[in-house]
Order: sequence, then C-alpha cells, then structure tokens
Amino acid sequence: MTDKEHRFQSIGSKRSFELVIREMQKAITRGDLKPGQKLPAEPELASQFGVSRSALREALKALELSGYLEVRRGYGGGTFVFAPESEEFTSIAPPPISSLEVTRRHLLEVRLVIEPQAARLAVKAPFEEILSLHEAIRHMETFDDRPAHVLAAAANFHIGLAKASGNPVFVSVLEGLRPVMYRAMSKLVTDSEWREGCRLQHETIVKEIEKGDADGADGAMRAHLSMKEGEGA
Repeated sequence: MTDKEHRFQSIGSKRSFELVIREMQKAITRGDLKPGQKLPAEPELASQFGVSRSALREALKALELSGYLEVRRGYGGGTFVFAPESEEFTSIAPPPISSLEVTRRHLLEVRLVIEPQAARLAVKAPFEEILSLHEAIRHMETFDDRPAHVLAAAANFHIGLAKASGNPVFVSVLEGLRPVMYRAMSKLVTDSEWREGCRLQHETIVKEIEKGDADGADGAMRAHLSMKEGEGA
C-alpha cells in the first residue's frame, strides 16, 4: 500500500458494522476513496478497522447493495469504489439490530403481520399512491448486473404500499427493515425467474387493490411473502 492510499482508523465496537459503513461512506463522499479504486483485501481492511471479518463483510455488502461499491469477479477482480450519479444512490441506514441477528423467519413473521393489513388499507389509497406502485414495478423490469437497482425497486414497492395504507408506523417499520430485506434478497436477485415472479406478484397485488378487493389484496400479499418459503420481495 502506497502512502497516498487511504487508511482507516480502528473502531472496535459492538456496533462495528455500522461504524464501518459510516466511515467508508464518508471516505467516498470526501474523495479519500476515488471512483474505480480497489479496496484492500478483507483481512487488511478488517485489520485497519479493528473489526471481525463477519462485521466487515456485512458492511461491505450493505455498501455494495446501496451503490457505493462494486464487486468484480474473475481475474483482476475485487471490491471497487463506485460513483453513480447522486440520484442513483440508495441510502441504507444501519438497522436497530444487526442484520446478522435477524433470520429469514424473523423477517417473514414481522412482514406477515404488517403487509397484508397494509394491502387491505391501500384499497382506499389516492390515485397518486397507486401510480408510485406501478413505477416501482416498472423499475424491476430492468436489470443491468447491478443488484442495487432491483433491490431498491423491490423494497420501494413494499414501502410504497405501506405509504398507500396511510399508516406511518407501517412505513417506519419497513424502512427500518430495508437493510435486512436487502440482505435476505441479495442471493436471489441475480435469478431472473425469481425477479420475474416477484414482479408478476407485485402486479397481482396492485390489481386487487385497484379493484377495491381488500380480501384479495390481503391474500395476494400473503401468497407473495410466502413464495419460496419467505423469499418474496
């Protein structure tokens, strides 16, 4: 490593993955880390931060999914700083608890309590809220090998539906779950069949809402969340 390359200070903490995310975001925003710059290997980065490899991986995954980093495979691959236009960034705030502590079952249990009811209430939503759901569905149709776009569209659909329910508590809870949702979907997002299945089920939910069928919207949401044992997005 040359003297010009940025080095991070040790941040040892129980909430270390949050601090890694914040420090790396600041370094990218300030320009300490340049677009296209390759990050040191995981052992070196973990040593610089003074955190475990698992905490570092969690932080790097969140930064990749939010558009700050890009992972390249094969010869010459590694983790690189990415610099999309500012409107392309998807901000992922650190969750109240580590996503490592939240299992897929935990996530599904919470979402099954909130989202079917949100779908029921959304049948009374104003036209503008329904349009935002259609927009999120359209965004899932485009995939360019960068998971941040599809993951954001999938999460935005569900958070948009929570907004359409008119219940701000639903919105707050789902926004807080966004990083956990991203992590749960991260291994599935490159599967074209999974993406298309999610998109079609999103369309079914909206159709039931537009018909004013609260029971149908509730049932469609439950079926969607339960697809592939809780892998619905």
